[in-house]
Amino acid sequence: MDRRVLTVFVASPSDLADERFELRAEVDHINKTVAKQLGWHVDLTGWEDTRLGFRRPQDLINKDVDACELFIGMLWRRWGQPTGQFGSGFEEEFVRARDRRLSTGKPEIWLHFKFLRDDEKVDPGDQLKKVLTFREDLKEKNELLYKEFADTAEFKTFIFDSLADYLFELAKAPVKTASQDRALPVQQESRASKAPRGKHAKPKNAKALPNDDVFKLFTRIRKELRQSGLRTLDISDRTRLLLLSTAWYSMAHDNEILGAHELNLAFAKRKAWVLSSEETILANRTMIADKDTVCPAWYWLKDSTKVRPLLSYFASSDGNPAVRMGAFWLLAKYSPEIDLETMKQGLGDPVTIEPALALARRLAHEEFIPLLRTVVDNPESNKRSDALQVLIELTCHKNQDDAFELLTSDADRVPGLLRELHKQGQLHISKALLEEAVSKASPAVREFAATVLRETKQLSNEIANALLNDPDQRVRKVAVLALFDLGQPLDMPAIRALFPDRKGAAATALTLSHDVDPDDFLPLVLDKLTPEELLSKIQFFSPDGVAAYWVLANKYFNQAEARIRQDLSDNFESLKREGEKGLVVKWRPDLLQFRQNQYVDAALSGVALNATPQDISLARRVLSNPEVPRQIATSAIAILSKFASAADVDMLLAAAEKTYGNTRALAVKTALQLAPNAFDVASKLVAHENSTVRKLAARTLLVQDWKISI
Repeated sequence: MDRRVLTVFVASPSDLADERFELRAEVDHINKTVAKQLGWHVDLTGWEDTRLGFRRPQDLINKDVDACELFIGMLWRRWGQPTGQFGSGFEEEFVRARDRRLSTGKPEIWLHFKFLRDDEKVDPGDQLKKVLTFREDLKEKNELLYKEFADTAEFKTFIFDSLADYLFELAKAPVKTASQDRALPVQQESRASKAPRGKHAKPKNAKALPNDDVFKLFTRIRKELRQSGLRTLDISDRTRLLLLSTAWYSMAHDNEILGAHELNLAFAKRKAWVLSSEETILANRTMIADKDTVCPAWYWLKDSTKVRPLLSYFASSDGNPAVRMGAFWLLAKYSPEIDLETMKQGLGDPVTIEPALALARRLAHEEFIPLLRTVVDNPESNKRSDALQVLIELTCHKNQDDAFELLTSDADRVPGLLRELHKQGQLHISKALLEEAVSKASPAVREFAATVLRETKQLSNEIANALLNDPDQRVRKVAVLALFDLGQPLDMPAIRALFPDRKGAAATALTLSHDVDPDDFLPLVLDKLTPEELLSKIQFFSPDGVAAYWVLANKYFNQAEARIRQDLSDNFESLKREGEKGLVVKWRPDLLQFRQNQYVDAALSGVALNATPQDISLARRVLSNPEVPRQIATSAIAILSKFASAADVDMLLAAAEKTYGNTRALAVKTALQLAPNAFDVASKLVAHENSTVRKLAARTLLVQDWKISI
């Protein structure tokens, strides 16, 4: 079968190396599975695939950009380096792709942003500022819908699903009538007295088992019966006899399927056997019903044009609930289209309603709205709430205000689409509807409406104060945050009164909801204080003391530097002794050490943000302690990464073993950059148990031009 090629170009700065690696892995997976079945191949290119040449490097890369049919862009904290014509390679590649899209309709463009914490946006460097500016520009132009992903694992899942869906869309057959689209060649129905579950024509494989194969099989069986009573009949013949008899039996009892072991035995003989239509249908039904994906059968369904009609038939007409559910889940995940009759049956079948709702949400056809209303209007449906969520999302594609009225009137939670639109600044609900929702909707919807009003700067002082009396703590939390935004912060006693501890307390209107920890507001309260006011709150045994020290060290480091460095030099012993003077009950030694570590962590975080070369000795002293807590090591590694030398390589590698995530990656990356014997260090680390460490080591070995003596 001739394969069609989808050319994809990936553009990103250097801080998304993990995502580029996983993207290639997912494309390989797609090519071996979905694309192979559809007769397509995904050809992924990036700057690393560009041929060498004597030209401006970006000009060589641009050839691949200009040839792509799908442009995948990714950004996180970095913008990239100037190319001579644009601010970065990513910018030049995106502009070329966008300009070509506007003039020719190609390529398709997907943009992804990796999640940024709020504190990273407060004081971004030059690189991150450009990323944030670019993102705001996208919002204003409203040219395309981009996605945000939390981590590499979420990106992998999203890119696989998106590419699979896109390939199915590309592989759509020419427009057919509804009957042509559903029907395959039919065989004589042996159960004429049984009313069909759906109106789809029953599928049939074009290849029938030759009569001489059947004759030879049964001749061998008769011979074995006469000679040994089947004791010597080999496993191949036994498996084929089971497959045939079960297939014939299933013609009269369509809930019958094979076991996983039996289907795998048949699969082992796939090249030697030519299955009849009954056997093929049984094999595919068994595979579709298999939730554990241990039953292979796609080999017998090589014609990709028959996949969707087969699944539609099984989803609506099969007598086995597991087959119907499995078929509908496959349609929900991969099908580019579905007819209204199949969707109606899926929504009306308790077995398949969940995948049918997933498919309706993904395809988002307006024609599904009446079908969804039928489910929503049925008070006996246990999926009524889920159906309402999909109905709201589909209505939202037509009219956001209409969707929000549905949400306000009946929903117990907020659909993901509305949250995503709000996150991207594309939710435009009238202020009147939002204000109405905060007073009469369900708790989750009240919280969402209040959040939208607050984050769009439409929540008035009057409404915020009224929401302080809301029965739900989450709504009251939004109100408190809004008052801080409006310059009317509450103090901690007032906040603690709003969010009482429910343990052992009598139930009241203010406690019957989700718990909110009032101490979550402590940084906001402390952030409004002056350095002098913060210093007055720093008492060793005070529960607010550590939080006050964090704000002092991170916000007012220059004003309090002498105090911070003095506290670090004596490991906060002076502060502890001062606090012990008024202490009634002595703390256990382990609790004292834990509190000291909290203060050291707070102080070091401020030093790390404002480090100078002289702080290298402090970082070395901290990391030389074999018992140093992980959180303290994190700040010390941040200091060391800025000013370390080759002498610190061993210390960095040892510190990496005590940390994880980005901190571990920073320690290993710095060590590999500084190590004079980087090849030897990387060669050892490629066998490390941690995947991030292995990837960093592998990249070091790949990108360097090592000269090895043999």
